Amino acid sequence: MLEPSLLLKKAEEYLEMALQREREKKYDSAREYYLMAAKALLEAARATEGKIKEIRIRNAEKLIERAKSLPKAVEEKEESEEAIAKETFQLTKRPKITFDDVAGLQEVKEKIKDLVITPFLHPEKARKWKVKTGGGVLLYGPPGTGKTYLAKAVAGELDADFFYVKASDIMSKWVGESEKRVAELFKRARESKRAVIFIDEIDALLPKRTGMQSSVMQRVVPQFLAEMDGIDSRNENILLMAATNVPWNIDPAALRPGRFDFKFYIPPPDFEARKKIFQLNLDVPSEEIDFDLLAERTEGYSGADIKLICDEVKRMMFRREIEGRDELLRTEHVIDVISRIKPSIDERMLKKYEEFESRRLV
Repeated sequence: MLEPSLLLKKAEEYLEMALQREREKKYDSAREYYLMAAKALLEAARATEGKIKEIRIRNAEKLIERAKSLPKAVEEKEESEEAIAKETFQLTKRPKITFDDVAGLQEVKEKIKDLVITPFLHPEKARKWKVKTGGGVLLYGPPGTGKTYLAKAVAGELDADFFYVKASDIMSKWVGESEKRVAELFKRARESKRAVIFIDEIDALLPKRTGMQSSVMQRVVPQFLAEMDGIDSRNENILLMAATNVPWNIDPAALRPGRFDFKFYIPPPDFEARKKIFQLNLDVPSEEIDFDLLAERTEGYSGADIKLICDEVKRMMFRREIEGRDELLRTEHVIDVISRIKPSIDERMLKKYEEFESRRLV
């Protein structure tokens, strides 16, 4: 999440654009900018406490109400189910990636396989022993640790359709249409033989409830929780997965048994995982690379950090070749880039996850 000062600056920029678009009678565009400004204010509010937090929430609600009050363009018509689906989620039919493609996380993968995947693949035996299939899985941990990729691999293991939904985008687009789109998402998932619904940034969709929530949130949160309960009660072939970087900000009602039954901490990659990420991302002309040394030098880095390092290394080698310096990649080239890119995760952040992990019920 950005610093509150940067979020407030973005909110001001979006608001200025919204006002300009409204003056030009470009109401669709104005509506989007008002909602983007509201989203930035809400994110800034989440990072503060007390009166300032209340003021920012109130101002965000005013922007949302302003967006709702704008007239619709004459040519706007009731959205078709297909249009709703297109704006709501990205669908990948039976992804080809599996757990073999996920670096590290052996313990987490084994638990997911035992608790989630095996009952899904053996429904008759699961019914015999009253072991439910479907339900909810929450992946939490620092940014850039591969939560989305892991969820997609779960869909690949299940040979299931993968519905990717970004919660922050949902809330910025669904003003007045939220309930319809939540229903359409679950309807489409039920039409699949097997489905994995993956909600990214779930904390934006199911935040801790306060007396200051917008009317949109007051309607959407109960409906979404009801859909979760429906999956659980009907034992459907739908697996609901979600990811968050801030699990402590999620509505406790969503974390109770019967909703997100399984919660898995996704930590930064360990030594072997870091080594594998380098190997996968540095498949380029090179001398013998010391991948053990690279893994050692990147302790505490996220998978996304390491991929960024690899991308920068490849860009650097490309530029050198363009300049006429045709050479193979060497270990020292990578070490040089590592020295210039710092990890996005710090000890304070990791300690917060450890505290949450120690408090929660498995």
